Amino acid sequence: MKIRTFIISIVTIVTIVAVTIGLLHYFNLSGSEDHNQTIIELERENLRLEHENAELDSLILKRQRTNDSLQDQINENQQIIQNLHYEIKEKINAIDRMSNMELYLYFSNISTDQKNHRE
Repeated sequence: MKIRTFIISIVTIVTIVAVTIGLLHYFNLSGSEDHNQTIIELERENLRLEHENAELDSLILKRQRTNDSLQDQINENQQIIQNLHYEIKEKINAIDRMSNMELYLYFSNISTDQKNHRE
């Protein structure tokens, strides 16, 4: 009897150990499957973000080119405005230097339309 109880005890212990190892292995695999799925999802998200980042970099380059072009136009317009201010000052200085007679002659040579505006 003692041998039979000893064998039953050993079989029971081996069964418990086998079931425990089986359960640990099962839960470990399902856990690693969850981890693998999480890694796959993160890699997909990473690829999507890399693609979006490339699109944004392209958009930034386009906007920088547009900005450079607009800045060039602004600089040209500022130069034109400076030249116009200089011409206006020169004309004002020329008129300031004129005598009364020169002013009269300058403005009397201005022609206007000959229509009668009193009608």
